[in-house]
Amino acid sequence: MATINLDGKTNEDLIEIKELILAKKEEFAERLITENVIKYPPHIKSDSKELKSWRYELFQIFADGIVLDKETSIQHATEWGKRIAGFLVSIGIPLELSIVSIRFYRHLIGEIIKEEAKKKQFTYDLFFEVLSRFDAIIDQTILSVSLSYEKENQHRIQIAQDALDELSVPIILVAERAGVLPLIGDLDTRRAKILMDKALDVGAAHHLRYLVIDVSGVPIIDTMVANQIFNVVKALKLIGIETKLSGIRPDIALTMVKLNIEFKETLTFSSLHLALESIGVKMKKD
Repeated sequence: MATINLDGKTNEDLIEIKELILAKKEEFAERLITENVIKYPPHIKSDSKELKSWRYELFQIFADGIVLDKETSIQHATEWGKRIAGFLVSIGIPLELSIVSIRFYRHLIGEIIKEEAKKKQFTYDLFFEVLSRFDAIIDQTILSVSLSYEKENQHRIQIAQDALDELSVPIILVAERAGVLPLIGDLDTRRAKILMDKALDVGAAHHLRYLVIDVSGVPIIDTMVANQIFNVVKALKLIGIETKLSGIRPDIALTMVKLNIEFKETLTFSSLHLALESIGVKMKKD
């Protein structure tokens, strides 16, 4: 690892400061908790092995930054931030708590640097150089953690959203070669794609002949929604599946007429019961 290019005596002084910082890591990590600097969520154990390791790694990076060149130190800070962000998201530690922790350590380590610089009679230029590089490492650590945390968080939200969307497009098999797809909620472009993919996959896998798409749970059917449904119907037809539409309420029917929306060659029904009867599926009566 590259170290800063100073005279031998000064390098020895910086190494001593580094060792002093590392010697204080357990004390400073404990002060973060005992001084009530941050309050972790109830499910987080502040003295857990993982969190202690997180803090000690951070101290190592800050301490190394005293003796390493600026470019190497910033690289280490960047890599650490990327790696630790996934851990923080996984255990549910808010980003702001992590930043508060880093800034708390910044203050404590900054005091060590200041006091040791006085004792060792650093020149103003040397003190400014050491402090400037230390601040750059802190800033890069916060930046790297913040960007990586946001990226990881968005990734997990996307996974959860995909799973939710998948569940919101259920296909129910009601007979050997017939299924029902009940739509509930708004139908946007994203959900329409999932709708088409799932309808085609399930339809082909079960060799469906009929699929009833029930829209009674869709609050509004406008031109965009109608086009999305029409595309699904058209795609299903290409693989040999005949589609019926059910749940066409009077207000939806009126809207479709006003917007000149029509599903040619696709039978529509006011209720799921009637749609199923049209393909020979009898619903059980209570």
